Amino acid sequence: MAKPDPSLLAAMGACAAHGRSLFESAKAVQASGHPNIAYHLATLALEELGKGELLKLQATAVTRSDPPLWPAKATQDHVKKLFWCFYGLCGIDRIADQEHFFQMRDTAADMHAKRLAGLYVDEVDQVLRVPSEAVSQEQAQRQINLAEAFLNIVESQQLSEDIPQENIELRIWLMDSFDDPERRKQILTQASLEKLKELSDVAAWTRWIKEEIERNDAEMRAMMEREIQRGNEATKEVDKDKWKVQFRIETQSHSIRSNVLKIWNDSMPWIKLLTVHGARSKKELLVQLTLREHVPLQGLWDYSFGIANHLIVALNIATSGLWWWVLSRHKTRFFDKIQGLENKCEVGLDRMDTQVFTGPPPAINEVNMNVLKACFVALPHPTEQDRAPAYNFYFGGLMFLSLSDVHWRCEGQAFGNFLQSLKLMVVETRYAQPSEKPSGTIGRLLKV
Repeated sequence: MAKPDPSLLAAMGACAAHGRSLFESAKAVQASGHPNIAYHLATLALEELGKGELLKLQATAVTRSDPPLWPAKATQDHVKKLFWCFYGLCGIDRIADQEHFFQMRDTAADMHAKRLAGLYVDEVDQVLRVPSEAVSQEQAQRQINLAEAFLNIVESQQLSEDIPQENIELRIWLMDSFDDPERRKQILTQASLEKLKELSDVAAWTRWIKEEIERNDAEMRAMMEREIQRGNEATKEVDKDKWKVQFRIETQSHSIRSNVLKIWNDSMPWIKLLTVHGARSKKELLVQLTLREHVPLQGLWDYSFGIANHLIVALNIATSGLWWWVLSRHKTRFFDKIQGLENKCEVGLDRMDTQVFTGPPPAINEVNMNVLKACFVALPHPTEQDRAPAYNFYFGGLMFLSLSDVHWRCEGQAFGNFLQSLKLMVVETRYAQPSEKPSGTIGRLLKV
């Protein structure tokens, strides 16, 4: 058993107390005839209650040396605090309704937008927007009533003094899983939320979903290992290593760490991923193919080029990034430098609107490498031509992204290829419901 941190309990209590003060202030301001400000104060009260729920999540990670960062970050995000107020304090029946779950997310965003409209004078398309006209008395009163209802829930709750260690581990696992977008999709499915409603117990539901995901992961790993071994076993009896093909891939979206590449190299002995030494080392990936003597000289070029392109598609899908042969050096400028002759200062004239990926590039990580193995195995074999069109369009999108620069903007062509690829993929993977058009499926999935 683990006892909650007293300072954390105090912080959660302070959130509830401050929420009560904001609620009382909202009622007073509403009575004075300023509904837009009353709405803001009532919304702040809900945010404080949401922050208390996020602090409760953080409490489950106190035993770890590397607690997840998202609950702490979310305490600084207005919409997320509102969402966690609804999610943390609603009953299981409401949480387990998938439609209502996503309505809560949209409601949080709408509330924040209305609060801003009621706080700041703005002019949009030459139309003046006055805060006092943005929120009606009825809207403010509904927000005040909502804050009161949630305050009553929080103030009636009793926090357990002792938390079973298993529950701590389950909550930590759930938090970590929410950090991973792919895991989050697996958790927030209709079947999963139906199971939550059936069990009516968050801890039991978390244990169930964890076991399901771990079983699926184990099956996927076993399948990948079988496929990898099958490729090796097919030729080792009659062939010996004969060719070594080496090439480089560049990335615009990620940085490369050698320790992560070991995950791939340990399970794929005939395709090695290596780092490159030099100024651009974190942007270049060295690939070494070892091919057996069953590949004749006259087929070496086509065979190795096909494997290379197969790897590139898998790498891009696994990282949601951009990896290609040689990326354009003219993404933001066509010149080496521009200098003012009078003051000898260099002038910066980059065209940042040509950049697809902005901000610090994330490093490839263990998740990327494991997904890469799954993608490499799952992509169509040359004999599966019926599955090839979706991935040919994807490859075309990558090609146009790699070509896009200040001389030729290709984002439109890239988008068209990726969209066509997605339409074909939702049909292949059977995400499309009977009689549903691919565009309708994509809209439904994006809404989720």
